[in-house]
Parts: sequence; structure tokens; C-alpha cells
Amino acid sequence: MLRKIILTTTSVLALSSVAQADTTKIGDVFVIAMENQNSAVAGVNTSGLNPIYSNPAATYINSLITPGNPNAADVSYSSNYTNIIYNSTNDLHPSEPNYIYQISGQFGVLGSDAVPSTANGNLYGTGVANLGQSLTSAGLTWKSYQEDIQIPGVNVSGNFSGTNGPVNPYNGTTQYNYAAKHNPFVFFQGDSSPSNYAPLTQLSTDLANNTVANFNWITPDQYNDMHTALNGSWTDPATGVTYFQSCTGHAAAVCGNQMNIAQGDYFLSQIVPTIEASQAFQDNGLIVIWTDENEGDTPGTNSDYTNMEILISKDAKGNAYTNFVPMNHSTDLETYLQLWGLDQAGYPTAIQTSDTFASLLKPGAITPVPEPGVWTMMLLGFAGVVGLGYCRPRLAAMT
Repeated sequence: MLRKIILTTTSVLALSSVAQADTTKIGDVFVIAMENQNSAVAGVNTSGLNPIYSNPAATYINSLITPGNPNAADVSYSSNYTNIIYNSTNDLHPSEPNYIYQISGQFGVLGSDAVPSTANGNLYGTGVANLGQSLTSAGLTWKSYQEDIQIPGVNVSGNFSGTNGPVNPYNGTTQYNYAAKHNPFVFFQGDSSPSNYAPLTQLSTDLANNTVANFNWITPDQYNDMHTALNGSWTDPATGVTYFQSCTGHAAAVCGNQMNIAQGDYFLSQIVPTIEASQAFQDNGLIVIWTDENEGDTPGTNSDYTNMEILISKDAKGNAYTNFVPMNHSTDLETYLQLWGLDQAGYPTAIQTSDTFASLLKPGAITPVPEPGVWTMMLLGFAGVVGLGYCRPRLAAMT
């Protein structure tokens, strides 16, 4: 009898150990928010914007999604990440509603990029569920790293741009361009603690000291996020190609939106390796490169225009693995909520019923062991086996 109990208990513990050792759960998360570009387009791109994938202006990004490239070793990406459909005639545009939705599932004010205020109807009270408040309530940490907010006169709830700032380490100019619409947490009054916001210049220090948060949101300024071309011209340090803001007198391959893409690509080629070199990333961290929206889509053509959604992690399936599982902003938020087991009661149904990134990650990366209910059933099953082994000899003795 004792031998049966020991064998059964040993089996349970062995199964538990295998399940936990198979994959380590994702650790700290780093979201890098990029802007207004299609990763790929099926058919005619009516917006006139060049897709990122296979684009010579995006050499680094394309290295991430090329199997066999060293940069792709820890990469999985979605080939079917599309915009949120707002109603029968509108996808979710412009930027601001997408950012608000990304951390709350709220649609925001369609068509508005206004700074947060009650007058604009885009400042949410403390009772509205969002990722920042959910993390704080669970005793977890989050930080919003925003490029340019260290410049005197810039605050996180406004829009500021100019040409006389400090030299930008990613593009070598003194131009700056911060926009609150790309900083979703400032639209929620419960996320107002100054300790949750930091200039992007602080990230490298926090990475080196291993003091980053559980969840880290990173917004480049509008020059480095692919939103806006720098004034005049700019030479990409990685490729040596000179791009021009105006296309007058210049080939389409090196002007206009191609310049936007090249600027963002170079930014990513600098910041992603910095994060990858950190202890936080090595401890099963996750980098998510996300574009808020694509261009040229409508609800009827939504599936033809895909957003960029690239995951980099030791827990990714890796080597530029991709699939066509439908994903959108709900997928991101539901992944983060499940990853930390956060209460979802206050979130819209679209979030609570969404799939996660699980198909792009190794088994167990989000939930490393079976759910508690599954283990309960397993243990009850093993207990039944033990019970049978105990009862049968007694029954035999009684007959």
C-alpha cells in the first residue's frame, strides 16, 4: 500500500517538474510602439505607402523576419495582424484610439488625436480598467519610456516639437517631436503617478542596472517611430543611403515615406540589441515591435493590410517563425492580462474572449503549467487510483 502511494506521488511530482521545466514563463515585457505603416499589402496599396517587408529602406526589420539570419534566431511574427474594426464603415483610426484600445479595450474618440482632457472626452476616470491600473493593483510595476520628454518645457500630456533640442542619439539631429497621442497611459487618470514615466534616455541605465519594470512601454518620437520625415535630408548610418523629406527631384525609393521607414528601421536596429543584451531580456524577456495602425484599409479590405507585430524572446518559436492566426490589438492586451493573471472583470468582452500570442510562442510561455483546475482533476484521478489500491484488500478481507 505505501509503495503505491509513493509511486503515485512520485508520478505527480515528476509530471509537474516536466511541465514546469519544458518552458520558462515570459518575464519582463518591452513594447516598442511604431507608427502608420503597412507591414504587407495584398493587391493594390491604395494609400500609396510602401510596405515594410521586402523594403530596402527597412534592412534591419527584414533581417528579423528572414529565416537563417542571426537576428531572426529568437523571432516569431504575425502574418495576419490587422486593424480593429470600429463599425461597418470605419476601422479604428487615427493613432490615438488605437493606443487607448491597446491598453484598455476602449475605443477612444474615433477620428481624434487630441491631448487628454475631460473637454475632449478622452480622459478616463480611475474606475476604467486599463493595463497600468491592473498591474499596479496586482503589485506589479510598469513604466512608460517616452522619447524627448526630458527636454525642458515638454510634459507627458501635451504635444511638443522643435529643432533646437539636444542631439538625438538615433538620428543625429536636434529635431524633436513628442506627441501625447502615442503615450496611452496619460489618457487614464489612475495612471498619473510621475514615477511611471521616464525619458527614453533612462532606459539604457535601467537595463544596465536591471531595474526595468515588469511591463515597459517604449515610444520613440515621431521622427523615430516612422510617423514623420525629418526636415531636409538624412543619411542612414547603417546603409549610407541619403533620404529626402521632399520627393521633388528625387527618386521615390529615397524620399517621402521611404525616409520615415528608414528612420524607424535605424532606431530599431539600435534599441532592440540594447534590450537583447540586458539581463531582463536574457531572463525570458519579451520584446514586442508593434505598429498602431496601417494605412489605406477599410472594414471591407481590412484583411489585405497587415500591421507589423514582431515578437523577440527566448520563448518565441524562433527563426522567423510566422503563421496566419488572426490577431489584432485585443490579442496583445489579452496576452498581457493572462501572462500576469490579472483580473479581467472590468475589460470589454472583446478582450476577455480574444486569443493570445500563444501560437507564436513555445508551449508554456504564457501559462507554464496546466491551469489549477486541470491539476486538481489530475490529483483527484491519482487519488482515485490510490483509493482503489487501498480499498480492494479491505473488501477482500471482509468477504
